[in-house]
Amino acid sequence: MKLSFDSELEGLREEFRRPLADVALSATVEWLRTGQPMDRSLWSRLAELGWLATAIAPEQGGSGVGELMLCLQAEEVGRALAPIPFVASSGGYGVGVQIAGDSEARDTLLPSIADGSAIGVLLTSDCWREAPRATWSAGRARVDGVAHSVPDGVAASVALACIGAGEDTAIVQLDLARVERVVAAEPLDLLHPCATLRFDGSEARVLVRGAAAASTWGDVVDRYALFTAFEQMGAAAAALEIARQHALQRYAFGRPIGSFQGLKHSFADLFAAVDLARSNCLYGAAALNSAPAALHEAACVARISATDAFRRCARGLMQMHGAQGVTWDAGFHLYYRRAQALAGHPGAFHGDFHFRASEILADDRFPAFQLLPLGFGERIVIFEVEFGNRRCVQSDDVILHRLDAFVPNRDRRSQHFEILGREIDRLRKLRKHLEEFRVGSLRGF
Repeated sequence: MKLSFDSELEGLREEFRRPLADVALSATVEWLRTGQPMDRSLWSRLAELGWLATAIAPEQGGSGVGELMLCLQAEEVGRALAPIPFVASSGGYGVGVQIAGDSEARDTLLPSIADGSAIGVLLTSDCWREAPRATWSAGRARVDGVAHSVPDGVAASVALACIGAGEDTAIVQLDLARVERVVAAEPLDLLHPCATLRFDGSEARVLVRGAAAASTWGDVVDRYALFTAFEQMGAAAAALEIARQHALQRYAFGRPIGSFQGLKHSFADLFAAVDLARSNCLYGAAALNSAPAALHEAACVARISATDAFRRCARGLMQMHGAQGVTWDAGFHLYYRRAQALAGHPGAFHGDFHFRASEILADDRFPAFQLLPLGFGERIVIFEVEFGNRRCVQSDDVILHRLDAFVPNRDRRSQHFEILGREIDRLRKLRKHLEEFRVGSLRGF
């Protein structure tokens, strides 16, 4: 099976690259000295050219190209490491309003996203240490609570959140103009500075309320996760390319350093990680376009593999450049910071990213040769590879991925894919656990 975007979308991708071509890494490092939360000149230019509204219908001021275009745009924004909240505003908030809002809400809220005058964010569950409280009156809600470390929270002007439980679950739109913000003094991600938002009886516009709100919010977060995965994959590919160019141009002992075996192996590992992320992202885009029922699992797997690829390539980029790689002016730390920040957001701890093995194994919708998640533990996910019509739970078919990327402690050292098929003796000890799918019992490995 070959998954790719059609020629029309690829043509639009090339056009979208033009305004991003001026976003050089050295210029971004200089831009950091301005202290602005985003590159407003680039944002205004993209708004003028209509690139912020590709997934918004013409009735609300958009071009109506569709959500697939957002996947391509997110990839290019990541590739350019552009300091703009594109994925958060257009891919998160904008798509969320389209899915959850009625025609009146869309007509009211989306034009400002299309023209760039409003910047939106999603307040996913990992932002709330304590569930927000809602007070209802005449069909409207007032929200109390604290959303911690919201990415792009400094630049945001509006937000979507899911509040309440049971029949009182609701997706609400919040105006952040009068919300108290506590800006992080030393944000991890300098390109998308975060802020803590304190809601004290803030009035909210209800978009969806009742039993449908939770499932609708899940659809919104799944899309947001997929767009974020594309951004991670684009940034990982860019970091790998910068490292490759350096390895070709840098000489030691009369030959390019890329010719040394140690670096060859490192580049092969990074390339494999990016290629796996790209495959999973493309499958997610295919699910988004034609198989909505499969989007949930596809978005989850795309996020996991893209997170791993971005973190590995960002670290590899710094290592390949040696001492230069850790300097401020080189700017490579911006890739590493962004990779670390995205590892825990958005929605890393959302219920939609927790799989139950029994449900997935009982599902016959998945095609052959697809990477399937078998279960979710505290820190690890087990995958199987499906060959033809045979579901393989064999020792040489299993990949164990330790998900330190999804653990709140960002200082913990990342651990990567291990091809367990090469460790037959060790895997035999795991066999009984795999057959029972008791993921929690594998934490010691």
